[in-house]
Amino acid sequence: MSNRHQYFSDPAVGRMMGTVMALSGELFVAKAEIEVLKRALIARGAITDGDLDQASETEEIHDFLVDERNQYAEHLFEPIRVPDLSMEQHWELFGEGHDPDAASDSTDGSTPTLVES
Repeated sequence: MSNRHQYFSDPAVGRMMGTVMALSGELFVAKAEIEVLKRALIARGAITDGDLDQASETEEIHDFLVDERNQYAEHLFEPIRVPDLSMEQHWELFGEGHDPDAASDSTDGSTPTLVES
């Protein structure tokens, strides 16, 4: 028996929560490093707050951010927007009428193969 605590009735929820926490930690580290870099550049006189404001208001950065946001949103919501990709591939191989939960589609009980003899 494991000494680990199980906080959720479904262990998959616990694993997903672990993933979310790990990503949250990575985001915190990235934000902290960006802030340190920004402060170091300002302290050395390499840039000013005004430089940052001015750079963030360019059309080039606006276009970049819009494109990045759209790509991120598409990637983030793909599992919701697109049916299970493995099922789509299964249907491409065996046809949409094939029941993947059935043991066999043939009447003789044989299993379908990918390559015909």
